[in-house]
Amino acid sequence: MKNIFKKTYKLLVLLVLVMASCNKEDTPTTTPPVVLLPSIADGTVKQQDPNFINALYAIGQFEGDLTCTGVYIKTSENANAPAYILTNGHCVNNQWDDNKIIVNQDYTNAKITFKVMEDVPASQQVSFSTKKIAYGTMKGRDIAIVELNATNADLKAAGIEPINIADAAPAEGTEIRTYGFPLKFDKKVLRQTSCVQQQKKDVAEFIWLWFDAYTNQCTNIYSGSSGSPVIADFNQGVWGLVNTTTTGATTACELGSPCEWTNTGITLKNSTNYVMDITDLKACFGKDGFFNTALAYTVLEKPDTNDANMLKRNYSLNDVANHKLEIKTTHTGNAKYLLSSIQDFNKDQTEGYTSFTGQNLTIDFPKKEGLYVVALNYNNNFDQRDFLTFVIDGSAPDKDLIKIIVNQTDNELLFEPEFKYPELVGFEYKFDVASKCDCNDTSGYETYMRIPIFVNKKDYPFPLKICIIGEDLAGNKSLPKEFLIN
Repeated sequence: MKNIFKKTYKLLVLLVLVMASCNKEDTPTTTPPVVLLPSIADGTVKQQDPNFINALYAIGQFEGDLTCTGVYIKTSENANAPAYILTNGHCVNNQWDDNKIIVNQDYTNAKITFKVMEDVPASQQVSFSTKKIAYGTMKGRDIAIVELNATNADLKAAGIEPINIADAAPAEGTEIRTYGFPLKFDKKVLRQTSCVQQQKKDVAEFIWLWFDAYTNQCTNIYSGSSGSPVIADFNQGVWGLVNTTTTGATTACELGSPCEWTNTGITLKNSTNYVMDITDLKACFGKDGFFNTALAYTVLEKPDTNDANMLKRNYSLNDVANHKLEIKTTHTGNAKYLLSSIQDFNKDQTEGYTSFTGQNLTIDFPKKEGLYVVALNYNNNFDQRDFLTFVIDGSAPDKDLIKIIVNQTDNELLFEPEFKYPELVGFEYKFDVASKCDCNDTSGYETYMRIPIFVNKKDYPFPLKICIIGEDLAGNKSLPKEFLIN
């Protein structure tokens, strides 16, 4: 009996092992999803490239308030729903408001053109006009959802299929591609650049604050690249839009020179681009594919009727010593403000605010140079705050930055100083025969009115001395620079 039991037990164990083995073989193995990135070289995109994919047709050149890049996105399977594109907020609002939010505003004077590629003739390119700005802002993020005057069916008939919005931004170190229409090049056609995803940073540029922007160092990002879709996998879709770049930057935190900030200060990083995450925008559309404000306000800030502005943004130490910071608002109820340096600024802070009433707010200036933020809170609603930035600049422009353009004939001479934002935005000048002209003598200077200065050579025998004083955005003036014309 014992031997029979042992044999039976062994057979049962063997049968179980065989069945387990069979079940294991029958279980389908899961393969990792294939990442779809076309294997085409960086540079101009050509539809004749053997690795070209039709999804690239969804990227178009947007001509609105500015010439930018836009991408046609998928919002549903509804062929009769409006077609929507994404681009930057500053591409549809040349007012460049720092706290404005646009919702469902008519916008019929713009268009987007698809298939703008090096090997596609103009006759085969396809343009669609715009109908409205479903949502647009430069407050905290630079985005615009634009409804076209066309349906998804209309674009499909033209051979344009939408790109999905991805579920999430890729991890740091992931290969990414940007696609846009940089205007620097003679050929204004679609270009691809590749690089890797970097970290998230808070960014300040001129009057704007961009929160949680992703960084990268893709090349060929210039004017016209704004709104360029950033993609890590075409199967997943577009996850971000190129917003701004430090390519060609000069003075940190000024227009065209975005800077990163932390609690230790500000940093201007060379050749760095900043990308707005747009993955949450898929929540803005209903199942029917229409933009839905009720859904949109679950992820996007609502507009309000309040507005606030300063007389100017850049102040000198003379302003600090003799004046106060003045802010005008349209709000008539209870309000609070919080003034902090950019290093100490925290957009989520709710403590430390000071109450004020009325539409005019007057604040003592901080005493130190630097970039500052005034946060304004209305009716104790911290979900809708305005952020105003200003700069205290006590440094005069370097006179060696001053240059002039001179054109002359046998009888006359024209000269004009070269502007260099933000260090040289205004000038004073004077000129005379060299032996009679002292640039250090403050008398005789006139304000340059942006019209070339005419000099009759008969009245001013050469050598001629030209004296120029430069002025920056804050009103600081340089030492005079002299130019001797023989």
